[in-house]
Amino acid sequence: MLISEEHKSKFYKLHISDPEYGGESVEYSPIISNIINQTRVDTVLDYGAGKGELARNLTLDHRVAVHLYDPSLPDISDTPDPQQLTVCINVLEYVEAEYLGEVLDDLKRCTEYMTFIVITEDERKMEDWLPKIMARFRVESLVRDNQDFYVVATNVH
Repeated sequence: MLISEEHKSKFYKLHISDPEYGGESVEYSPIISNIINQTRVDTVLDYGAGKGELARNLTLDHRVAVHLYDPSLPDISDTPDPQQLTVCINVLEYVEAEYLGEVLDDLKRCTEYMTFIVITEDERKMEDWLPKIMARFRVESLVRDNQDFYVVATNVH
C-alpha cells in the first residue's frame, strides 16, 4: 500500500481547493529540462504530478512523452509504467511514515534509468533521507539549497 484513504482524501481536497497547491515543480523545470536534453531520455514520469505543471513548463530539444501519476487524483492515479526518468518533487516528505519504504520501492520500480528527487527538510533532515535513497539508487549528484535538497540518481538493478 502506498497511501491511506484518509491521506488520499486530504490531498485530493488540497488540490481541488488551492489553485497554487502542487505547483512547486515549476521552479525545477529548467534543471529537469537540462537533464532530459543532456541524457536524451524520451520518457518521463512525474511521480506525484499534482496539476501537471512540470510537463507544461519543460523546454526540450526533442520529443518527450511525459506521464503523470498522483495517487490522490483519480484521473492520474493508475499504477504507472516504468519510464526512463522519474521526477519526484516535494512528494516524499508528505508520505505517511508506515508507507515510505513501499513508496521508495515503487519509485525505484518506475525508474528505468534515472531519477530526480527534491525533498524539503522538515523534521527529517537530508542525512536521514540519503540512506533510504542510496539503498535504492546510486546518487550521481546532490545539491542543498536552503531548506531543500535535490538528488540526481541512477537506478542500479
